[in-house]
Amino acid sequence: MRTTGRHGNADYGYFFCRGVQDHTCDTPYSSINRVEDAIAEHYKTIRLSPAFVAAVRSHIESTLNDQAAAQQLLRKNLEDQLAQLTVKEDNLLDLAAAGSLPQDRIRQRLRDRQRVTEQLSQVHGDLSSGRAFLDAHLNLLDNFYELYVNASEATRRKLNQAIFAHVYVAHEEVIGDDIRSPLRELLAAARGWEALTAGATPEVARSTTQAATVQHSGPETPKAAPKGGLAEL
Repeated sequence: MRTTGRHGNADYGYFFCRGVQDHTCDTPYSSINRVEDAIAEHYKTIRLSPAFVAAVRSHIESTLNDQAAAQQLLRKNLEDQLAQLTVKEDNLLDLAAAGSLPQDRIRQRLRDRQRVTEQLSQVHGDLSSGRAFLDAHLNLLDNFYELYVNASEATRRKLNQAIFAHVYVAHEEVIGDDIRSPLRELLAAARGWEALTAGATPEVARSTTQAATVQHSGPETPKAAPKGGLAEL
């Protein structure tokens, strides 16, 4: 809701719990500005460490290089098959002209050529655009907080909608969130990776990853909120 000051020279915005209208909740109204500050501060908790980003980028680079090599090998194989089919087709046409080859045999060879041609058209040797796409996202994920606080109001709204399914607020403090996939899984992987590189066992790192996934899936129960209620934004 929005209200104006007593003299009509100020405009104030508030969030409030729907239960207040039903007299089932005594949560005080929350200032939009203070809630916005709390959400901006909350962005600090979803930052990926530079070391993790570097590790992910390294794995992506290695994977893409392997994939590019595999694509090139597949293309070479299909081109060789196509060349062999061309030679065979020339021989078939000679036999067909002499009337000594069944028509269904010719049609089968033509279908083979079409199949190989279609497979060849689906081979993509240049993966640079995909690499650039992933790299740009890693740059954004490197520091969500800086990105958010320096963004316009419209961009902030889009970031919130893209990142969060819900943000849970009580008494003008963020007490939990529900982060959309795949960012939720990426953050969880980062926590597990950090535990592993710090010397934790694989079992502990896996438990850390699972706990982080739950952490960013919203409060387990409404009791997680401080006394007075829970607001879901």
